[in-house]
Amino acid sequence: MLMRKVMASCTAALLVGGLASCGDVDPLTPDAPGISTQTRVQSANEVQTSPNATMVPIHGEAAIAVDLTAGFIPCVLEGTDIVVAEFPARFRSEGQFSHLGRTTSVIDLLTCTAGTDGSVFGPGEAVHTAANGDQLHAEWTGRFQPDGSSELWIVFSGGTGRFAGATGGGAGGGSSDPATFAGSWWFDGMLSRVGAK
Repeated sequence: MLMRKVMASCTAALLVGGLASCGDVDPLTPDAPGISTQTRVQSANEVQTSPNATMVPIHGEAAIAVDLTAGFIPCVLEGTDIVVAEFPARFRSEGQFSHLGRTTSVIDLLTCTAGTDGSVFGPGEAVHTAANGDQLHAEWTGRFQPDGSSELWIVFSGGTGRFAGATGGGAGGGSSDPATFAGSWWFDGMLSRVGAK
């Protein structure tokens, strides 16, 4: 993965991905820090929607790349305050999404936790700009595996123009080159009916 190793060892040898294997907590379990069961349920069931909201399906795919101008953020080994690696802080993507058309996105990782299996996970925020300039805002939680695969849980948090007050969410994933993070991601979910502009 495109990470910078910060420490050379922990209580065990380093894994191939540059993350130390320390402890026996499995970050892939539903109770793992960084990807809570509540976040998964919230994204899957769109619990932030208002009772009167009419929901419509939203889906799409986009190419993604690291934006190195934003730098890196430290990845702390879960359950400790030990920094074991650094991970890119920002990604940019461009693709096609229903209700947005041609979409450009700025995707920020807010904190980074390193799992004992070589994965990296954490929460983030994203701004998806539609073809007409309206923006859809989202909060997300994701897990990135050493092989370049990823899982995402997304909750919409308003926006501008026809996406003002938007709610909903869903899940997605991606695949990228583990060395550069160049790749693609997809998303399927539900969005409160957007206003016409």
